[in-house]
This record gives sequence, structure tokens and C-alpha cells, in this order.
Amino acid sequence: PADAPRLDGRGLVVGPGLCDLHVHLREPGMERAETVESGARAAAHGARAAAQLGDLAEARALADRALRASPRSAVAHEAIGVVLELEGEKKEAKKAFERALQLDPALEGAKERLKKLRWGFLG
Repeated sequence: PADAPRLDGRGLVVGPGLCDLHVHLREPGMERAETVESGARAAAHGARAAAQLGDLAEARALADRALRASPRSAVAHEAIGVVLELEGEKKEAKKAFERALQLDPALEGAKERLKKLRWGFLG
């Protein structure tokens, strides 16, 4: 869209969001390799990447997995909020962003999206 934010990518390598589909959550015992929280965070980031690429079904599946793995993950709640927002579920998206901010008040993306939803700037 014409009003979409533009980023200066000069000097950067840009590619699509990538997801590692082969995951081992190594708790207990091998947390140095990966934890449930880091795996849930990766799934949440994969959900956002899929949503940005327009694959809402995959985005929803990844966000749901992230929430099931780590219900107290702010990033997972933010990811489901993004998916809900894109699906047109504004009220539920607001709830997801509010929950994300309860868990991590410094989560800037959730703050910004919630502010825009509250003021009617999205959709």
C-alpha cells in the first residue's frame, strides 16, 4: 500500500522470513541448546513472517503452537494478535495485544498496534 512504512535497506541483505520446521525443545537438561520459551518465541516470529507473506493459515497454526508451548510468552500473544488483526478480528486482536503487554510492558510492536486499533487506524 502507498501508506506502508518504508525502510532504507541499502547495504543490507533482505530475504523472506524463514522457519526451522525441525525443532527440539530440550527441557529439561539441555537448555543451552533450546528451551520451551525460545522455541515458542521462534514459532511466534515464524507466525509473524507467515502473516506478512499473506499465509494466514500457517501464521495462525504457528501462533497457536507458540501459545500452547508457552502460554506466558508475550511474543506469542503479540503474534496471535497480528494474525487476528489481519483476519479482521479486531476485538480479539486487542485482547491479545493487551495480554502481551501485561506479560511484557516493553513490547513496542504490541504497544503500537494496540494504539492504532484503539484509535481505529487499522482496517
